[in-house]
Amino acid sequence: MTSWASVFLCASVFLWCSSSASAQDLESRLLAEPANDLADAAVESGDAKRGAIVFHQPHMGCAKCHRVGGNDMLLGPNLATAETPLTDVEIVDSILRPSKAIRKGYESISVVTGDGVSIIGLLVSEDNDQLILRDAANLGRQISLSQNDIEVKKENKVSIMPAGQVNQLAGRQQFLDLVKYLMEIRDGGTTKVLELQPPPHLLVAPPIPEYEKRIDHAGMIRSLDDTAFERGEAIYSRLCVNCHGTKDQPGSLPTSLRFADGKFKNGSDPFAMYQTLTRGFGMMLPQTWMVPQQKYDVIHYIRRVYLRRQNPSQYVHVDADYLATLPKGDSYGPAPVLFEPWVNMDYGPSMINTFETGDDATNFAYKGIAMRLDPGPGGVSRGNAWITFDHDTMRVSTAWTKPKTGNSSPFINWQGIHFDGRHNIHPRISGDVHLQNLNGPGWANPATGSFDDPRLVGRDGRKYGPLPRDWARLNGIYSHGPDTIIDYVIGTTNIQESPTLLAADPTSAPNDAPIFARRINVGPRDRDLVLQVASFESNAMQIRQNGKVVSIQANDESASTNASKTFEFNGASYQQTDGSTFDMTDRDYTLTARVRTKTDGTIFSKTADQSRWAPNAKAFFIRQGRLTFDIGWVGAVSSKKRIDDGKWHNVAVRWNKSGEVRLYVDGKTVGKGNLRPKAKVTDHVVRLGFAADNFPEQPFFQGDLRDVRFIQRALAEDEIRGVRQTPSNKDVVAHWSMTENTSRQTPEPTLTPHSHKSPRAGMIQSMVAGISADLPNSKWSFRDNSRL
Repeated sequence: MTSWASVFLCASVFLWCSSSASAQDLESRLLAEPANDLADAAVESGDAKRGAIVFHQPHMGCAKCHRVGGNDMLLGPNLATAETPLTDVEIVDSILRPSKAIRKGYESISVVTGDGVSIIGLLVSEDNDQLILRDAANLGRQISLSQNDIEVKKENKVSIMPAGQVNQLAGRQQFLDLVKYLMEIRDGGTTKVLELQPPPHLLVAPPIPEYEKRIDHAGMIRSLDDTAFERGEAIYSRLCVNCHGTKDQPGSLPTSLRFADGKFKNGSDPFAMYQTLTRGFGMMLPQTWMVPQQKYDVIHYIRRVYLRRQNPSQYVHVDADYLATLPKGDSYGPAPVLFEPWVNMDYGPSMINTFETGDDATNFAYKGIAMRLDPGPGGVSRGNAWITFDHDTMRVSTAWTKPKTGNSSPFINWQGIHFDGRHNIHPRISGDVHLQNLNGPGWANPATGSFDDPRLVGRDGRKYGPLPRDWARLNGIYSHGPDTIIDYVIGTTNIQESPTLLAADPTSAPNDAPIFARRINVGPRDRDLVLQVASFESNAMQIRQNGKVVSIQANDESASTNASKTFEFNGASYQQTDGSTFDMTDRDYTLTARVRTKTDGTIFSKTADQSRWAPNAKAFFIRQGRLTFDIGWVGAVSSKKRIDDGKWHNVAVRWNKSGEVRLYVDGKTVGKGNLRPKAKVTDHVVRLGFAADNFPEQPFFQGDLRDVRFIQRALAEDEIRGVRQTPSNKDVVAHWSMTENTSRQTPEPTLTPHSHKSPRAGMIQSMVAGISADLPNSKWSFRDNSRL
């Protein structure tokens, strides 16, 4: 029997519906190994395909002099059709010791003319009147010299192939790859050459923008300041750190330079580093997305943090003499543009990825299929409502909608190596989460009826991989217009499932809840099957059933108990209120708090009501253990004293309209500077425990936060020292005690808890679930006080 059914749900509040060695000394390290050992290693572990890419790279120059098919080149022998092939050891020596044995016919001579011009080349012919050479400096271009013009002629004992070419390689393995390639084409001839020829896109360097010819490098270097440092830090932390790492943490690419202790292969002065970013070098590809300002910003950051402090031998002092040597120009190039093609792309009606909901690692859709449910152009990311189905566990992991308020990114936060370039992170669901089903099977085991999860447990304690094949398996995914159909098997029963939205527009009416539906076609079966429809907090619900419809409502007692609890800053939650009464541009102010934490995070911020950090936003936070005050796109002031010691500290920042900033820890001045917003802001909100998704590096506060006060004047030093005993007065705009049953002399502004990243965001508070078809013998059941 095949049955079609639709499970629908609607709700009022929440609803289900290693350290790398520098390549500069690679030659000496390779020369220290016997050639026969290197040859054996190339045979054993070299990769000819990778070696072909190395051989054909323009910066290596191999293909400029040597042909590997067709006619011989003018300066070097054909390496695929040599009459006397080289042995494995001779191939190694020909690269490392090019002058050890020069092949007959490729000996070079040096000629000095009467004008003092020196020419090195290969002799083509010579008689009493003239001498004909292939000019080594011009790729073998043939030149003719009169014997009367030649002052000196000398046969060279040194090959025209330069020694040290291997220093342009990333390491020993790349050398072995190159040797293996030369062995393969020696044995396989032109047929092997064609087989191993790399695709053009791996060999062609992108064109250099025309504006690079007019860059005022000296002017740009002179202009580098604290603001540029901050911009560079943001770039490095988002992208560069992934491969290059930090002083304490290696990057993910072992061959990448460790700036704190490595030696640069292509120069470490600012202009040389700029050229590496622009043109690429070795394994480093040209960073074509960067404009000149971004290049010099990140160079400024690397030089200040890693070279000057950690690696002084690579730090090149910049002075007037150095700047005078740089190319002249009259432009700083185009301004940076926020370029996020991964956001703008049309992915179609669904996207397959790993998706995380919340921050407590209880809901990963490792093999997630995110499906747009509402109609419209632009693909899945331009929708208003979505469901994610995890085909490892055959469960609906999350149902969510575009946020009705705020400017947070809808759909997902676009973090991940294939989106914004971040490593070790998965994209997270972004928006109003209406339902989660936590990690685990979406259907009970057809043989036992149990939801016990038998999958592999990783070192992090999480379950990984698909359910056993006799339990569940995926057949495929199909598209039918805007709909996505998932075809899978539970036991021996074929199932096709397609989610939909029964409410036309979840954002049109704020008080109307969308109705999510799962259209399920269940094939013939010889036993009952159990589908998990929703999960909810244990022992916290009133459950009523009326035929095919079930309603779930949070217990009033549970709700009131939860509401009375002190808000917890758990590293995944924050509170927010209107910011219109907090003047942080034209009037003096002091911000104070008591904190206890062992990690970084935001204490207080005033910023745009969106997910990303905004210009002229303000944040009072802890970075690298130190108290910091930042004005977006202006700069930051940090303390010298660390406060991430797990002890209570009284902290404060005082700002006056002249721009003076002072930081205090336990009544003592620990930092000072001068910062002024560049413009007034409107519609900014105040947040406690959070700033923005992309700022600071750890945006959420985790620990104890008490007695946060915003005072609309600059407190005197003695007031700050005794701020804990200072009574509230007319200057206190806000005082959040963050403790239970505490009397307040100043009313607390209304705070809205936010938990779009918090554990269990979207767990059911109230819900109605039903079945639209008349399925014989179907019934609702409840498992473990938490499963419907």
